[in-house]
Amino acid sequence: MSDKDDLQGLWKIESMMHRGQTVGYSTTHWEFDGDRVLELIPNYVDGGTWATFTLDETANPKRMEQAYTFPTDDGGTRTQSHKQCYELSGDTLTVGGAVVYGDYPPEISDAVS
Repeated sequence: MSDKDDLQGLWKIESMMHRGQTVGYSTTHWEFDGDRVLELIPNYVDGGTWATFTLDETANPKRMEQAYTFPTDDGGTRTQSHKQCYELSGDTLTVGGAVVYGDYPPEISDAVS
């Protein structure tokens, strides 16, 4: 099976780190459904935001890109892309180094902002 197949379903976020420190994170779960992922955020009225995602299992480290589409004031849309590295081992998913609008980080790291 591919990583995409293995990711399908609900994943609970156990912890988040930023620059070596454990931090709070409003997202409590990620739900993967086909080509999309939902960040479940209990504080939001609608519960969270869906994004499409793509994986590159051949990269080292493996890569995941999440693309969020938001409405704009003029009636159009804008897309925000999060590029990050990931490792999938059994029932443990480690994601690190989310970069918004940039290139992929070189490694899974809690030091990337």
